[in-house]
Amino acid sequence: MLKVSIKSNHHLCFIISFFLLSAGCNKDLRNISLFSTKLNQTDLGFLELDQKKSIPLNLMKTNFDHFIDLKNSIQTNSKIEKLQTEDLINTFPYEFSESDQMKLYAETAVCPWNHKNKLLMIGVSSGFPKNDTDEGSKEIVVLLDNSGSTNGLPLQKAKKELIEYITKDLRPIDKISIILFNDRPELIWNSTTESNIATIVTKIQKINSYGGTNVLPAVKLGLKILENSKMKKNLVLLTDGDLGGLNPDEFKEMFATKKISFSILDSVGGKEFLDDIMKSFISNKIIQYQLIDESRTGIIDSILKERTITLSTNVTSELVLDPNIVSRYRYVGLETGNKVDKVLPITIGDRFTYVSLIEIETQSENEIELGEVTLNYSKQGRTLKLNEKIKNSTKNYYYASKDFQFASGVAVFSMLVNDSRSLGDSDYYLAYHLVQNSLDFDKNHFRKDFFRVLQDYRTHLKKNIR
Repeated sequence: MLKVSIKSNHHLCFIISFFLLSAGCNKDLRNISLFSTKLNQTDLGFLELDQKKSIPLNLMKTNFDHFIDLKNSIQTNSKIEKLQTEDLINTFPYEFSESDQMKLYAETAVCPWNHKNKLLMIGVSSGFPKNDTDEGSKEIVVLLDNSGSTNGLPLQKAKKELIEYITKDLRPIDKISIILFNDRPELIWNSTTESNIATIVTKIQKINSYGGTNVLPAVKLGLKILENSKMKKNLVLLTDGDLGGLNPDEFKEMFATKKISFSILDSVGGKEFLDDIMKSFISNKIIQYQLIDESRTGIIDSILKERTITLSTNVTSELVLDPNIVSRYRYVGLETGNKVDKVLPITIGDRFTYVSLIEIETQSENEIELGEVTLNYSKQGRTLKLNEKIKNSTKNYYYASKDFQFASGVAVFSMLVNDSRSLGDSDYYLAYHLVQNSLDFDKNHFRKDFFRVLQDYRTHLKKNIR
């Protein structure tokens, strides 16, 4: 006798689907609809649209730890905490953002989990400055300080900045090594021998702070790696400003005869927190110095190229839908009907990307205009605005862009894990195929990494069948 213990209806849907597929009962996974929850739309967080008004979009900054925690829970077969759908969607890179200019993107297709409704994807990208083609290749050694004094925010900021660089700015022609150090140094990654970016990102996220600060052995190891390089040499130190009693003269002598660009990125809070050694290096221009500011990204890239990061300030985005065509809408990830009434303007750097999914109920199937999304911002003293018209589309989600399919696949998976009432006629296999179909664009293997998480989740469910 088989005893089955199941905590959610969607898990039951997955198990039934699995047995049917094993028996060869259904070869087209796209049409699986074995379980349906029929709830009133208002129970699913839908908001009435009774007049033409602005709907603010909450441009958020991503917490990459959320994805790491999910992977760890699945790999260790432990309880998966409730997922923040919007946070998870914005963990990954998107093809629409591959531009050197501020960009606003909007796309509509049939909603994958509710075919009566439409799904609107809105994307905002501040642009990725083009790499200079004439600057030549670089060999970069990053020294990451994880001593006890970096515990908490300093280490978090340093890890985030390092991940930003290797996932968004590191060019194929460059080489990078990462040395972790506290009392002693440890080479944890070299791009020459290890090419999987997703693997090192996971490793960086798991780094904790402990021990003392001994920067000299780490610097010496970095110099040894760079010693015979024919490329432009760069040493980058991510620290909290404490150089652990380093002798300034010895340090200066180490760089006197070597053509190496040396940069220090401070994760604490300004030069007033630095020790006298580092202050003397800055004043004598022995090093380049930058403060890691959470409102900016791409700092490592900017300091290596000796360029200034362009900031966009007073950034807001809003959506206006036509109430004659759209009767209800909901923010995917919010199921309590919460309104986002007011959003404060934010400041973003060169490499900001944001994606939002909004499910809408329309009263027409005609391909007409549903509304407009607007992006307002200030840059270099100018007030600027971008607008994008939103069209009512009847296209199937499998014919939508790869970005649309991937974002909606992540949303389906998140709703599945959260046992969401909004999932409707969908199940695990919808998320699986949406993500699988989107793998053509896979910057630094992050989509494949998420696809492996989907596959591991299937195993995770099997282990929880009793």
